[in-house]
Amino acid sequence: MDEERPIFAREVWKMLKEGGKYFMLAFSDKELTEDGPRKLSKSEIGNTFTPFFNIFYIIDATFDTRFGPSSRKAYHLSAVKRQLV
Repeated sequence: MDEERPIFAREVWKMLKEGGKYFMLAFSDKELTEDGPRKLSKSEIGNTFTPFFNIFYIIDATFDTRFGPSSRKAYHLSAVKRQLV
């Protein structure tokens, strides 16, 4: 659920040690298929994780599925835990 995204990001933040890195692969909103989980935009990912993480990048990616290699569009997130004040 969309409203649970900030809760998820905060829980990931709590689990990591200071300076801990987080990597995520998520279905991209560029994916045209109707099946699969909800697809996210770069801005949704950034807005969710920026309060808790310094984002290095959110880049386009693909991943393999039973439909074939590089058959699904995704975003790859690289971030480091931010110290909250």
